[in-house]
Amino acid sequence: MRLKAQILIMLGALLLSGSVCFASYEPILEKAVGESQNFQSIKKQLNEFEQQFQSFEGAAIPGKDFSTVTKASLLQKPLSFPDYSLSLVKDVKTPAEIIDGITKKMFPSPKQVSASPTDLKFNLDALDSPLKEVIQHLLDQIELISATDFETTLSQAQAFADAVDKIFIPQLQSMPTSTIKNVTLQSVTDPKIVIAIGDQGKNLYQADANNNFLLIIDFGGDDTYYGAVAAAKFPLRVSVVIDLAGNDRYLDEKGDISQGAAVNGLGMLVDVQGDDIYVGSKRSQGYGGLNGVGILWDKSGQDRYVSYQYSQGAAGYFFPQEDTRDAYVARTKQESFGLLLDNEGNDVYYTTNNPAEASAQSPGFSDAFSQGFGIGDRGAGLLIDLNGNDVYSSTVIAQGVGWNQGLGILYDGTGDDLYVGVHYVMGASAHRGFGAFFDLSGEDRYYVLDGQGMGASQDTGIASFIDGGSDNDVYFPKGDSGGTGMNNSFATFIDEGGDDAYYGSSMGRSDLNGYPYRGLNLGIFIDAGGKDFYSDGGKHSRQDINGPCIQTESGSEGAKRYPNEVNGIFCDW
Repeated sequence: MRLKAQILIMLGALLLSGSVCFASYEPILEKAVGESQNFQSIKKQLNEFEQQFQSFEGAAIPGKDFSTVTKASLLQKPLSFPDYSLSLVKDVKTPAEIIDGITKKMFPSPKQVSASPTDLKFNLDALDSPLKEVIQHLLDQIELISATDFETTLSQAQAFADAVDKIFIPQLQSMPTSTIKNVTLQSVTDPKIVIAIGDQGKNLYQADANNNFLLIIDFGGDDTYYGAVAAAKFPLRVSVVIDLAGNDRYLDEKGDISQGAAVNGLGMLVDVQGDDIYVGSKRSQGYGGLNGVGILWDKSGQDRYVSYQYSQGAAGYFFPQEDTRDAYVARTKQESFGLLLDNEGNDVYYTTNNPAEASAQSPGFSDAFSQGFGIGDRGAGLLIDLNGNDVYSSTVIAQGVGWNQGLGILYDGTGDDLYVGVHYVMGASAHRGFGAFFDLSGEDRYYVLDGQGMGASQDTGIASFIDGGSDNDVYFPKGDSGGTGMNNSFATFIDEGGDDAYYGSSMGRSDLNGYPYRGLNLGIFIDAGGKDFYSDGGKHSRQDINGPCIQTESGSEGAKRYPNEVNGIFCDW
């Protein structure tokens, strides 16, 4: 009780001070748990969550190893998940900074296993100095990355991205553009692998079976890129595009692996300036597949991103769900990293729908696996937008979702944003996954069209939704949304402040729907300040009264059978 009292005093002082920009979310969650009727039972379940997780996994796959730093830190202390995931992305401005956090906190000891080096030789005599020297330096870095395994590739990608940002781009920008000419260079060892240099005109780059672009550098102009560019797939282990300026179009609407995507290598696309349009299909726009690192970095402009699946900051691949050891290992032991980073501008992120490939979750909508989606024990997918009034629209499994032990994060820094999703969206997880969603400021609008979003977890998952600042937001939750932990899961929803409106129910809820395993079932909803409005006056929500947390109810048979193990907490302070 002494710890509980200390937490209440600390949080009370913080709230009375008028500050709603919390330095840490863990004390907020501790306060909510402390106000719960089942305080002692919940604390016990939280303390045992790691053992429950490992017991479940051990029953499915005997001898399974749980050595990643993600699990070591989160399963022992589930309430720390919002702080942990935010620490990976907050205050970062470059891919190098993001990868640095990922490698230190998820892969601290990379394996030093070399792959077969490439043997791509180019005759650079057609280039004038100093461009020739810059291209040679880039090729040396690319050769180094081509000869490494995934974790070393991730580490090398950090150094390479840092060099592109701080060395190569400034060097290229300082060159007299009058001396730059359009040049295409074929590899001496494989003429189908090429390097392209573009001047400041309107250039066209067409990738096909006879033109696999190892490197494209464009100095400006409104350019068009067709096909698989910045795509590391056979025969390339590395593929890089650097476009310095112009309103560009990247078009590969029927392709697979493009626009900063990789399988077993590194694909990187950097667009420095301009209002750009990206149109992809599957595995594009910051996608890392098996042993792949995919990065799309747009530094400025009003941009439009359109794709279908496994895109816009996605990692891993959804292998078939057969109940076999091989299928399970294929899904969970992937190593992959995907990042879409947009620094500024009013942007649109959109994934298309294909009803012919209907999701098992929501008939009529297809799975997206996008916008900050990660699957696999060492899979991390991130969508990060730092500034601007943005629109995010997707279907099923998107917008900060972790699946099968993967980590997915969507982070938006500032701006008045709109989010639309169908199912498993806006900070969701399932099957031992970790999903996190952050929008740190702005008057935002959130629409969940079917269910399980805004901090919702299922099947031993952990999920978190955070809306920061004291802005006035509007929420349209549906189904099990708004801090709902289902079937041995933990989920949180936190709105830091503002006069908010909620048009829906079932927030801050937990349930156990005939699940064969018992353990932690905890959903927490917190609105930490402001005069709020709730459209549903039923048992799962209430009008704003700025009072202590209440225990929400569940009518399922599992909840009736294990009343102390199904805990939903609703807090409006």
